[in-house]
Amino acid sequence: MRCTAAGSTPTGTWSSSATTSSRSPDIRRPSSSRAASERTRRSSTRRIERASSRRWATPSPGESRTSSSIGSSRPTAGSAGLREGSGRLRPRENRPLARRRDLRRHGAEAPPGTAREASVLRLADRAANRALFHDRADHALSRVARGAKEIAVLLLDLDRFKIINDSLGHHAGDEVLVAVAKRVLTSCRTSDTVARLGGDEFVVLLEEDVTEQRAIGVAERILEILRQPLTCLGREVSIGASIGIAFGEGTGATSTDDLLRNADAAMYSAKAHGRNRYQLFEPSMHSRAVQQLELTIELQHGLERGEFELHYLPIWELADRTITGVEALIRWNHPTRGILPANDFISAAEQTGVIVLLGNWVLEEACRQMHTWKDAFPGRRLSVNVNISARQLLQPDLVSRVRAALELNGIDPGSLTLEITEGALLQGVDDTKHKLKDLKALDVRLAIDDFGTGSSSLGYLREFPLDELKIDRTFIRGMSEDPEEGPVLVGAILGLARALHLDVVAEGIELPEQLTRLQESGCVTGQGFFFANPLPPLRSVPSWVSRTRPCQYLSPAQPT
Repeated sequence: MRCTAAGSTPTGTWSSSATTSSRSPDIRRPSSSRAASERTRRSSTRRIERASSRRWATPSPGESRTSSSIGSSRPTAGSAGLREGSGRLRPRENRPLARRRDLRRHGAEAPPGTAREASVLRLADRAANRALFHDRADHALSRVARGAKEIAVLLLDLDRFKIINDSLGHHAGDEVLVAVAKRVLTSCRTSDTVARLGGDEFVVLLEEDVTEQRAIGVAERILEILRQPLTCLGREVSIGASIGIAFGEGTGATSTDDLLRNADAAMYSAKAHGRNRYQLFEPSMHSRAVQQLELTIELQHGLERGEFELHYLPIWELADRTITGVEALIRWNHPTRGILPANDFISAAEQTGVIVLLGNWVLEEACRQMHTWKDAFPGRRLSVNVNISARQLLQPDLVSRVRAALELNGIDPGSLTLEITEGALLQGVDDTKHKLKDLKALDVRLAIDDFGTGSSSLGYLREFPLDELKIDRTFIRGMSEDPEEGPVLVGAILGLARALHLDVVAEGIELPEQLTRLQESGCVTGQGFFFANPLPPLRSVPSWVSRTRPCQYLSPAQPT
């Protein structure tokens, strides 16, 4: 027997199905058998509602959430009752869904039973709770095992929710969760089940007319509607999602936990490939997930053992080919895999938070190296560019760390440039502005990195105390791939920078014609493999300081 239930919250009842049952009395008096059936259905529903409500409540002392007395017909807080045909109440375990996922929730949630938990649970009229989703998915998967129609699970993880939650506060985060839930619901059929698993994760269960094409269509609709800005506490914020899609057939899933684990692996694959996209599950993803976990552990051990080092990419005056500064790029001297570029491990570091530790180390090491170069080349003005991640920008001790690194090594604050991407700048705009102003008070330089790949506007750029704009390499490559439109786009960026009184550095110069067109457009400084590869400190600046002409063309395939 399948039982469709509604979850209960402290302020009312919200339905998890497409239509809510009417509370008004039926004008027609049903027959005795129909009335008995209806009473049985309502009785079961009420019991499941009470069990679901107690699941979120804090148990009283001595009360068990998961055990029941033998012989007792009443379901406990950890079970739900289903009435059999004989009238005897058969306890059914109300199992928590994907409990392992709670260990890595992005938003710090209040204890169950609090007002905040209740407000977030009331996401929308049709939003299901975790227990109900688990029950429906179990039933659907059992039908698949008997040869019934296919099902699919879509697991959504919001890409920038933690930044919003940390910068604007938990109340703002709750508003975002409610808005996201409503948008996801509008993207699905009334027969689909939408639930929030916890934190910033949502799940959709598709049971009708399920094909790969339909599942992808639902994912694309969700991604499209979530790309539209949200208004939160009177502010406009942007948020996206990464979606993993898993099917019931052909994936080895025998339980709802298996389905969620498969969708979870696909979702992380979507994040690793750039976020704000969907990914279908493939069995090989489990091995990659294990590798990712191992990589995370190795990253932490690598930091403890001092396996990381900095290589430096020079920044040149394009007119006279003299070096003006360097960009610090992290490398991992792995004990078995050799020198690894950042692309091989930064994604794992960002997802697990290790990026903050790595970023702090890069800042301190780059400043220490600048002190060494200052002594080796007295009178020569050099600067070092250090990348600051979005997570670092949120750290309350960032300004004090920068100040300490400068003072400890006795270097001029003006010789340190902090590079921040557009995406990092636009998360929690007000807090970011305050943080950047505090950094500017130290007299360091601030640069917007990879300009043109994000969604910054002229208005936003004018609000930030920036000194430098770095044109993303895709625009430089476009100058040679599209000789008509490419230079026009670069010229427009240069014009914008001049209007904002920003210095400009062109990234990714790889071909002679790119250098020529940049000079014709009025670009003054640049960097790229046309000039040099990133090198360790002993081989970099000493060999570049005396160089007056660029070296021969280097392969653009070298990673940075």
